[in-house]
Amino acid sequence: GGTKEENYSVSCVTGTLTVTAVGLTVSSASDSKRYDGTPLRNGGWDYTVTEGTLPEDWHLDVTVSGRRSNIGVSENTLTCRVLDGKNRDVTAKCNITLKPGTLEVKPRVSIVVTTDSDTKLYDGKPLTAPGYQAALLAGNMPAGYGLSVNVTGSRTAVGTSENTAEVKVVDMFLGRDVTSQFEIIVKPGTLTVLNPVEHIDND
Repeated sequence: GGTKEENYSVSCVTGTLTVTAVGLTVSSASDSKRYDGTPLRNGGWDYTVTEGTLPEDWHLDVTVSGRRSNIGVSENTLTCRVLDGKNRDVTAKCNITLKPGTLEVKPRVSIVVTTDSDTKLYDGKPLTAPGYQAALLAGNMPAGYGLSVNVTGSRTAVGTSENTAEVKVVDMFLGRDVTSQFEIIVKPGTLTVLNPVEHIDND
């Protein structure tokens, strides 16, 4: 016998088709160097799939554009697109998290300047101590660069104060101040003027 419509009950059920976007975390490399006047760059990058599956014919198009020339730290910025096997942009089908690395340019040299200390009885005249010692903690002083130290500390009244100093690094060939390329640490000594009434020699 043939099929009769009245023998069947046909109904339609509406369902939901869920398409899960591919989750990606894309990270750029980190790098560091001491200041040398040239930009620091690192084009390295990596990625991980955090959700779903990346189709075999899809690939990432990543541009790492971070650069740093001056002393300090900044992000190694990056951008990312996802392309399919026909080089069509399918970035919208992905949830992309960008994690930039860091680029750090360190001071060319770390210099510590320690000024002298001195003590005397009050006599109405300024107490000064122009001496100092300089040492390199890290790095090497380039040829032709010189250290200029002006010890400015002075004390006349009874009491104690720091033996302050102004420190610069100068490019002797070009005659310009290049202090910004260096880490300068000043450790001031002390200048102490004593009250003579309290320090009478009883011997």
